[in-house]
Amino acid sequence: NIVLWTMGSLSNASWKSVLPAAAVIVLCGGCILCFARNLNIMATGEETAESLGVHVERSKLLLLSFSALIVAVCVANCGVIGFVGLIIPHIVRLMVRPDHRVLLPFSAVIGGMFMLICDTLARNLLPWLTASAAEMPVGVITSCFGAPFFIWLLLRSKKRMPQ
Repeated sequence: NIVLWTMGSLSNASWKSVLPAAAVIVLCGGCILCFARNLNIMATGEETAESLGVHVERSKLLLLSFSALIVAVCVANCGVIGFVGLIIPHIVRLMVRPDHRVLLPFSAVIGGMFMLICDTLARNLLPWLTASAAEMPVGVITSCFGAPFFIWLLLRSKKRMPQ
């Protein structure tokens, strides 16, 4: 159980635990989505955002609070699952425009789909390979996708840098 919790697992999910978590995630996610315009403006720089009327420090504090609450609820239910929140927004940004009004909902949907795929692989890959009933932590699968993705991202950004 400790290994599954530290590497992440969706095997203990039940409607009893999912419904309260979903309520917090939807509520905080909606609040974050209300800040999409501010996030777009803050992407131009903090000084520019302040001059355009965005309260940058207050926005950052509220966004950090909502995000931390979502992460806390997810980790409490599933454990630590690495790379999902790091690679999915990058992939979505490559697929759609960098407008946070589009980026945030697409990241949530594609992140959920990614987790379903990884959980399905984690539950079925080890029994298929070893003929045992053991389950692989889902974090192992997400790491298999995440590590090569970040290596590719690093090599791509290195090519763009002037020598």
